Amino acid sequence: MTRVVPLKVYCMNYGGQEERAVASTSKKLAASLIGTTLGQLRSYGGETRETSCVEAAMSDPGTVWRRPYKFSIPKLEWQRVPTRIETKEAPK
Repeated sequence: MTRVVPLKVYCMNYGGQEERAVASTSKKLAASLIGTTLGQLRSYGGETRETSCVEAAMSDPGTVWRRPYKFSIPKLEWQRVPTRIETKEAPK
């Protein structure tokens, strides 16, 4: 019998400039997708249940999402973080 591992949403303060979030099956995989270490994810973030974060991350599991991290302004919409493949230029 195959074991189904549920998705969890992880979110962290990424460099003090933005929040990053991803839906993943493990914290270790989430840290790798976000582009950080497992220790930094534990220190500056973790599993979240914030509605807007969960909605964005669960809409496309494995995709990293970001939004500006500002205390003085209302929370902005989540934006998809472009992958290296999406940002590559076409050959000339």
